[in-house]
Amino acid sequence: MRTGLPPAADLLVRLCVAIVCSVVLAYLAPPVNLHWLQWFAYVPMMVILRPLPEGGRSWLGWLVSADTWLVVLYAVVGQSGIFFWIAQTISTFEENIPFPAALGILGLFSIVFSVPYMIMWWSLPTLRARLGTWWVLALPALMVLIEYIGMWVILFPYNQGVGQYRVPSTFQLVSVTGIWGMTFLVLFINAAIAEVVLAWGEKRSVPLWWLGVAAGTWGAVNLWGAWRYSAIEAELAEAPRLRVLQLQDDIDMLDRMAKPWCTWSYWYDASAALEPGSVDLIVWSEGGSTYPLNLPPQKRGGSRQGCELIPDPAGELRDLSARLGAEILVGSAAIEYYQTPEGRRSYRAYNSVYFFTPDGEVERYDKLVPLPFGEYIPLAEYLPWLRELIQGPGQFYAGTEAVVFEGAKASYGTPICYEAILPHVTRRFVGSTLLVNGTLDTWFGDTAAPHQHAMLASVRAYELGIPMFRSAYTGVSMVVEPHGHIVAETKPYTEVSRIVEVRMGDIPTVYRTLSAYGLQDWFAWLCGLGLIGGLLVAPWVRRRESVQ
Repeated sequence: MRTGLPPAADLLVRLCVAIVCSVVLAYLAPPVNLHWLQWFAYVPMMVILRPLPEGGRSWLGWLVSADTWLVVLYAVVGQSGIFFWIAQTISTFEENIPFPAALGILGLFSIVFSVPYMIMWWSLPTLRARLGTWWVLALPALMVLIEYIGMWVILFPYNQGVGQYRVPSTFQLVSVTGIWGMTFLVLFINAAIAEVVLAWGEKRSVPLWWLGVAAGTWGAVNLWGAWRYSAIEAELAEAPRLRVLQLQDDIDMLDRMAKPWCTWSYWYDASAALEPGSVDLIVWSEGGSTYPLNLPPQKRGGSRQGCELIPDPAGELRDLSARLGAEILVGSAAIEYYQTPEGRRSYRAYNSVYFFTPDGEVERYDKLVPLPFGEYIPLAEYLPWLRELIQGPGQFYAGTEAVVFEGAKASYGTPICYEAILPHVTRRFVGSTLLVNGTLDTWFGDTAAPHQHAMLASVRAYELGIPMFRSAYTGVSMVVEPHGHIVAETKPYTEVSRIVEVRMGDIPTVYRTLSAYGLQDWFAWLCGLGLIGGLLVAPWVRRRESVQ
């Protein structure tokens, strides 16, 4: 849509719109999470981008065009706002990287993670030119396809529709389509509004029927979602309760790193203070134990850093489980020693969850997907200088099997940390009736990161129809029920020790049922096929229309 202003003034107006819209992206995400704004937050960008000139555009002309760089500005500034915590984390824990350099790394990160936005916005003029008003469906379908592909190649998959996670009546759609349906719905409604605005500005027939379709779809989703939520709520009211100890510390990571052996006492003492029979499950978050619990008892005592060393921490937890009659899930490391071909003794470290039962059994799950640049440095085995430059990450190895722990009252699937934001990983815990997600978000400080991480993880409860108990070392901890109701949510860096009752509902979902047949991403595939079909059919339809 043209503004009617001189070219310089027109560009200035569009530049301001792009900047404002990019800043808004950060406020759509937690902790602010202006989810109501998301229904029209993308409209201005849809309106200000110009259609392609008649006959198309050369690659060079496209590269130097104002619209191309408006999109780059919007995407990079927006991503930098959402993920600003990356620069804060790097500057805090990497002594070799000063804050200005950390900002540079954030900029590079933002450029890479801006690619989905850039592809979507750069495609918009082409979709309009080829499909006419049907771009209103094509653009959301394209973004779903981009997010689906990006899930397999991008470190932190971030779906546009996830911002609605605190609106259960709307978010019930995820139980059918997965998160892809929410992304489509959000962008479809934005596109329908934008098409009406564009038609009005271009003085052509205003397609109000698109608004009617968008409003009807939104209304139907919410009416059905409200009904489903109420039905599940009634079922959960009669569901059995699992009494779970929710623990959270208020220590920051620098203090924890300075005296790692001292942190054991907080988690152990809070657990040991319970009365026998008062709780069914005790959960220590990722990193709750600083001792690798698979090692044999140490023949040493004494103290380190002013803290008493525990010779047999695994034995202490076995005894505690037996005394309380409670099962215990503990986030800790595992160290496996082996002999190298050269005859040297070496080891592999794993990020693990241990399961202790009152009868003395101990099982272990090793994290399947270690976090790149957090738990290992990619290619560091082949490029040793990378480890000299980036000293913060560990060198953890990947586990091989998704383990489901069979408890007395529940079966526990325990995706560790950011595994819970990866749907294809979480689905591997088939048969679990409670997801227990332990995470050590302390690395990120009191930033937006713990809130964003909790938001992304909450989707799995909606998709699979089972509750999630999220235990974060310093927050955000919470329980997400099978219909998305969030309870027992904590604030970051607050000390918490309380028993939470988790309603153990197991609610079948279309998404979970189709997953059993390998069709969990059916909606993303439907969007891809629809988009390709539309682009192939559109020229034929236009030729027929021109002949008639």
